[in-house]
Amino acid sequence: MKKETSREHNINMSTTDTTVSDLRIVLLGWSVSENSHVGNFILGRAAFHSEAPPDVVERVTGRLKDRHVIIINSPQLLQTNISDHQITQTVRECVHLSDPGPHVIVLLLKHEACSAEDQERMEKVLLSFSERVYQHTMLLSTREPTETNDILQKIIQKCANRHFSLQTSSSSRDLLQTLEDIEKMNDGQHLDCAEASQHFTVEEQDKQKLSDLRIVLLGWSVSENSHVGNFILGRAAFHSEAPPDVVERVAGRLKDRHVIIINSPQLLQTNISDHQITQTVRECVHLSDPGPHVIVLLLKHEPCSAEDQECVEKVLLSFSERVFQHTMVLSTREPTETSDILQKIIQKCANRHFSLQTSSSPADLLQTLEDIEKMNDGRHLDCAEASQHFTVEKQDKQMEGVKLNLVVCGSDATLKSSISEQILQQTDRRLDRQISLVELPALIRLSEEEVMRQTLRCVSLCHPGVHVFLLIIPDAPLNNEDKAEMEEIQRIFSSRINKHIMILIMQNSERQTAELSEETQFVIQSFGGRRHFFGPKTQVSTLMENIEQMLEENRGEFFSTVTLLEAQMEKLLKYEEMMKKSHSIETHLLAQGNKQKISLGLKVWS
Repeated sequence: MKKETSREHNINMSTTDTTVSDLRIVLLGWSVSENSHVGNFILGRAAFHSEAPPDVVERVTGRLKDRHVIIINSPQLLQTNISDHQITQTVRECVHLSDPGPHVIVLLLKHEACSAEDQERMEKVLLSFSERVYQHTMLLSTREPTETNDILQKIIQKCANRHFSLQTSSSSRDLLQTLEDIEKMNDGQHLDCAEASQHFTVEEQDKQKLSDLRIVLLGWSVSENSHVGNFILGRAAFHSEAPPDVVERVAGRLKDRHVIIINSPQLLQTNISDHQITQTVRECVHLSDPGPHVIVLLLKHEPCSAEDQECVEKVLLSFSERVFQHTMVLSTREPTETSDILQKIIQKCANRHFSLQTSSSPADLLQTLEDIEKMNDGRHLDCAEASQHFTVEKQDKQMEGVKLNLVVCGSDATLKSSISEQILQQTDRRLDRQISLVELPALIRLSEEEVMRQTLRCVSLCHPGVHVFLLIIPDAPLNNEDKAEMEEIQRIFSSRINKHIMILIMQNSERQTAELSEETQFVIQSFGGRRHFFGPKTQVSTLMENIEQMLEENRGEFFSTVTLLEAQMEKLLKYEEMMKKSHSIETHLLAQGNKQKISLGLKVWS
């Protein structure tokens, strides 16, 4: 049986916001090779290079333990020879790339003993992020120190004694768990770096952005996109084995220009959904903020079909209606035959087509990209239209008070996915709410340890807490799995869940059961009495109205991680009380037994 894992969706009407499920980590260090080693260790792949320029801040993403992990790597910030201006600039870039803010900052320690100068540098760098930075900071060492160092101990103490020693026996899972624990200690909140942002004037930011050349690579193949990105930068910055659905951002300096490449190798595939297109375009827009100067379309080797053309145009217009002014077509092989569809695409891009041959040089391609920038008077593509499709952090903060956290649970993964998708697709746009939707895996298929981990993680993702649990059951006699799952939910969450749960009865037809079975009625009553029928043509808006009514009845209260832990503590205390009573009865019975034995002994003796 395929293992079921928890899934999270966040929607603001028809859109999805990924920031809630992200784990954003900033690596600060003294050495490119050390930072690269740690970043690669976390991601489980060679994402960072030990030969990358030390003054380049890289951002790489990956999926680990059902989390979208983002690592921002700055290997020079702790060096004592860089200027205050460089610190300010680099901190700004780290803050921007971890927008809306990092969950954890990892300080990589030097192998040699720390000096007072090192301590001063670390404190200056950290406080450039925020005054509260130590709440989110952990120290990491890749070797055991040869001697005890008082300065090092002071730094560790400031970081609440958080220190991870990376040994040969360490696993990436252990390190990731430690990072997630720090996130939980901060109630899932990221570090607010508003203070750091104020270190930069608008003029300084404009100058920095004007000197950047921001390029978005769109393609069909990870290996092809990686090849072109590496060709431009002149180094192996992108990997041919990277996950296709990951958008990567790598920077480098070429011809005195700060070149930023945003690589999206799956956007032109015809099998990805509109939702995936929207999400990926959002990430490309965000990573190329305030907008890309050039979008490069990497063509397939085989002839383009009408479906390919439709996909290309849909993706490009998701950026902006003026996208073709900033777009160029690139091919890595000569086409075997002339394609009318290909020619139409090239014509829409003002006949801009670069053929990458063995004789081509990075300088030639870079010059072509800069020429496109000049044709647009140095202006970037304004992607405001694309940005309007998404919930940005500013909107998140404004809507925080009306955010609705839902958890879908039950034994049937198919039913849970079905209701989740319908809520995602049909949510009434008139509802002025941001909705977070999390699927809890079936608990009966998990070990006790995994049950606790998944339930805690599920509630943690719904910060500050779950407003409504939707327990899915079929409109049919309950099977043993359904019953066992409901018993497990009651055991873990306790009766505290009753005021926050609604039973959702899924129907396979338009027929609504006139009378529920006694067993189903008993289940509904045992969970507080709320139920809702949900069928193929049921309006999600009706379900949402019932949920809104629940919220009013509960006066906005939610089921938080604290509630869950209190439920577990209550269960533990009851168990201890039961054990005490059991021990007391056992002691009493033993005492009574001994008295009877003594009495019998005396009678025999007499």
